[in-house]
Amino acid sequence: MSAAVAGRPLTHEGVMQPLGGINFALMRFARDISRAKARRRRFNQRYALVPLLLGKEEPLPLGDPDSCIGCISFTRDELADFDGRPLPDGSPSPLYLSILGRVYDVSGGAAFYGPGKSYHKLVGKDATRAFCTGCLAP
Repeated sequence: MSAAVAGRPLTHEGVMQPLGGINFALMRFARDISRAKARRRRFNQRYALVPLLLGKEEPLPLGDPDSCIGCISFTRDELADFDGRPLPDGSPSPLYLSILGRVYDVSGGAAFYGPGKSYHKLVGKDATRAFCTGCLAP
């Protein structure tokens, strides 16, 4: 039905109004597919899409950080040492960054996070703000 016949104004919003619901449904569907793919990859949930689409998904169990065997915790000063500067023996130090209190080893992405590269300013510190806002300014 046209916007004029339905009594909607002949503006962009009035003409596109019926498509808003379809757009929203397609965005939710794409989100659910992405979530199912992530669950299949991370938690070996082969049939994760069906519960997501039906809205009957169960929350994922979170691990207890106190029971983590082999986990290492860092202070801010200790984390700052892992920014890719050469170690005393000449080998480069690993590249670590922290997001929401969790430390990630980004040494595999040295082309992006290594010294002199575009994201090096995030290494060796808490990069939560930069990842949440997309702003690399200090």
